Amino acid sequence: MTNRSISTVVLILLFVLHAAPWLVRPYLIGGDEPHFALMSHSIAVDHDIDLTEDYLRVAAGSKEAGSKRAGTELDPHVRVVGDREVFSHPLGLPLLAAPLIALQQSLLPGSAPDFLLGLFGLTVTFAALLAGRDLLNRALGAGDLALGLYFASPLWFYSRTFFTEPFIWSAGVLALWLIDRKRDIAGTALFGIALSLKESALLAVAPVLFAFAISRGWKRTPILLAGPVVVAGIWIVKNIDVYGRAFETFQPFRMGDPLRGLLGVLFSPYHGLLVFAPIAILAILGLPRRKSLSGFLTDPVVVAWMVFLLYLGLTSCWKTWGGGSCYGPRLMIPAIASLAIPLAEAWRRHHDRKLFRNTFAFLLVAGFSIQLSVACKPYHLFWSPSIGKVMTATIYGPVAGLIIGALLTRVLLHRLNRDHREPQPGTPPRAAW
Repeated sequence: MTNRSISTVVLILLFVLHAAPWLVRPYLIGGDEPHFALMSHSIAVDHDIDLTEDYLRVAAGSKEAGSKRAGTELDPHVRVVGDREVFSHPLGLPLLAAPLIALQQSLLPGSAPDFLLGLFGLTVTFAALLAGRDLLNRALGAGDLALGLYFASPLWFYSRTFFTEPFIWSAGVLALWLIDRKRDIAGTALFGIALSLKESALLAVAPVLFAFAISRGWKRTPILLAGPVVVAGIWIVKNIDVYGRAFETFQPFRMGDPLRGLLGVLFSPYHGLLVFAPIAILAILGLPRRKSLSGFLTDPVVVAWMVFLLYLGLTSCWKTWGGGSCYGPRLMIPAIASLAIPLAEAWRRHHDRKLFRNTFAFLLVAGFSIQLSVACKPYHLFWSPSIGKVMTATIYGPVAGLIIGALLTRVLLHRLNRDHREPQPGTPPRAAW
């Protein structure tokens, strides 16, 4: 086989692994997914955002909220604003999927959206995974570390879901990848899409745009701001039409106990980041080093930490910091993706130390075992399982996770050791932008 053929086979196998949590159960599971699917259908077919009749049709047997919800009386995800009932989620994701639903319904009227929406999410996240690997490789020479973080954290499982979080991190990474290739218009459009998915995406987009403004000069910044500014204008117009006021988030912010939230976000056995993605602890070894102020603010490591800490702060202050009934730290999914850069920096600094490499390998295998255990039983472990329940739901899940995880980690470490290098000439050190 030629090198190209081998690369194609590896890419196919990687996609199959990526799709495994969905292939085990190729349906919308629940939570917010049926409601997002229903809104997509309403926009695509009914050309409105009123779900009153849509919920009635689902109860009567319609498959528009997913094949497993046909004939089910769904609890409407709406809230009352003034004298109107409005959708209690952002409209960005349903709008993004609506053209696909419209095409499906024109070809196969009445068909369920499960396969289409599942394939849509898997395709977008896989493209973002490859783009992130390429960016990380160009900036720090440790691109395969993106694969390690992905498959050893809930990023993997959430790519099978029709939630906003996997699409937010994917849009952000793809935007950076496009801008790195001088495709600023497409990049800024994706930044705008990320903001349309959920208002909190501003925590990821704003630090990146600020760094771009400093590093590339303010004259070039308006192009990158175009997408977010257009989306902000549409958001305001939508708010005035739907809520009767310009500035309104899809759910009112409810302040909780920040300290309790912080401890929960990091250490909860049900939703803790470090519990469900133990490899993230090593990101602390990739803290930025002191340099000039302008260089500090544009350092990708600094920007990545800013994104992570902003998400951590907001989520900790949110009354329902756990993200409702869901698997692991759902609200922190975009923040987990941002940790790829500090982890790569930690590897760059410490890869020659045996203790670091052994710890790195152990945490990768542990994280992969957790994620594979959930992938083996995605429906039953979808509803806020504790880490104990995850690891005991099946016998084969953890065992297979340890065996396969150890093999994959060995390959990953071999590739990282082989490919480790300082950024190549012509690539700005530690900066894709």
